[in-house]
Amino acid sequence: MEEIRNENEELEQSQEEEVVEEFLEPTPYRGRYKRDLDKDDEQDSATVQKDTDALDEDAEATPDKERPETAEERVFKKRYDDLKRHYDTTVLKFKDEVSKLKEQLASGVQEFKPPKDKNELSAWRQKYPDVYDIIKTIAIEEADQKAKLVETKLKSLEDAQVEVSLQKAEVDLLSYTLTIKK
Repeated sequence: MEEIRNENEELEQSQEEEVVEEFLEPTPYRGRYKRDLDKDDEQDSATVQKDTDALDEDAEATPDKERPETAEERVFKKRYDDLKRHYDTTVLKFKDEVSKLKEQLASGVQEFKPPKDKNELSAWRQKYPDVYDIIKTIAIEEADQKAKLVETKLKSLEDAQVEVSLQKAEVDLLSYTLTIKK
């Protein structure tokens, strides 16, 4: 009988040591139910994960029957619930943003309406200084290219004009020499 009591005491002590070890083991954002889930994962590796999209805004993060009992577990559970809720709202916000951008892209590119007078131009320049600088740089480059093209055409026209004047002078000289010889 005494052996049975000794075995029971040893069993209780070993269980208490396990509880103390589990309590001392750092498990941030995990409650007792989460540790139990981890034990199940060790036994069975095939698990089904829930999608965060299915989260209902009005529903609580965990049912009442899984609520932690100790104060520390409640704190960890609250942290976990708050982080999960924040994560879900952030994911939802970004998904909405992405869908809006996709719709905007699908609807077509927005038409650019350039400013019509100097006041509108100065207001637009203050609102979008980086875009203004880029457009200005592109305009200057295109103007330089066109100026070079005009200069080459002007040079060729001047050369042609000099050549034509030389030919005219030759013709005049020949006609003058022919009139003198006669």
